[in-house]
Amino acid sequence: MAKRIQSYDVLRGIVMFLVVFGHLERFEFNMEVKPFLDYFLPKFRMPVFFFISGLFFSLNKCGSVKETAVYTLKKVPYLLIPTFFFYFLYCYVKGEPALGFISHGFGEYWFLPTLLECMILLTLVDMLIRILKVKAGDILLLIVAIAIAGTSLFYKSLLLMYFPYFAFGYLMRKNEKAVKKLFMSNTLAFVSFVLMIGVLILQREYNGFTPQVETMIGKAQRYLVTFFFLSCFFHYQSFFDGDNKFNKYFSFVGNYTLPIYVLHYFFLPNLDWLHNFIGYGSEIVTMAILILIDMGIIFMCVLVTKIISRIDFLGHYALGQKCGRYKK
Repeated sequence: MAKRIQSYDVLRGIVMFLVVFGHLERFEFNMEVKPFLDYFLPKFRMPVFFFISGLFFSLNKCGSVKETAVYTLKKVPYLLIPTFFFYFLYCYVKGEPALGFISHGFGEYWFLPTLLECMILLTLVDMLIRILKVKAGDILLLIVAIAIAGTSLFYKSLLLMYFPYFAFGYLMRKNEKAVKKLFMSNTLAFVSFVLMIGVLILQREYNGFTPQVETMIGKAQRYLVTFFFLSCFFHYQSFFDGDNKFNKYFSFVGNYTLPIYVLHYFFLPNLDWLHNFIGYGSEIVTMAILILIDMGIIFMCVLVTKIISRIDFLGHYALGQKCGRYKK
């Protein structure tokens, strides 16, 4: 998987587009489709990002425990520099205290630190497997991921919530045929879809769940929706490898996911004026306008990326773009 695979770039691009769209949707529109969007979009967007990140986490290429540790340590600046740089810049623009991350976390910029935590945890498990020379190392990692997935139902932690997706992606890299076969199983896809819809109906019809049970159900739904989404993707992966305008656009977006993620918060507009322009009942018009604004924000992010990347250090470490002396 050293060579870029278009379908995965398209997948990244689609999910990044939906992330921006979801943040635009914060501006409360009374749409009939809003319950659908609120239920499905937040459930799979970030899990898919962690899954893809795990898929391309090349820890299995390391030949020793030392190489494993060094490989992960090299990831630290690429994840923490953009986090701190844009977090502080965002706090300055918003007039918020820059040191708020000490007690309240990184807010909108939580993704990269959590991704680093996932990398470190997986690295520690991998190092333990190497030191103990466990033959069924993948099975042990799978057990750890499932155990953490179960634990995440009871405890609020971004690491516990997203590590299983990261680990599943990493396991797919090492066992691509077996994992693809799992995702492409019609039986499992059907079961996940039925459970997903069943739980949704139960939530809407029964209001007696305690907050803790409601939280557990929400996290379980996340796994069901993500599995179903990835199942659909792998069923039609050949389409996303095809040469068409849809794939070209989202593949392009997929190559700029890091810059779009860190920059798009600065371009989110206040859309209250739209209520006066289109009212509250035009779902199709509202969706179309939001999609156009989404595309405009992505364009601005790419444009700013090109400008910032003229400074080699910022382009390379803050935006993940190889430029100037870092191209080699």
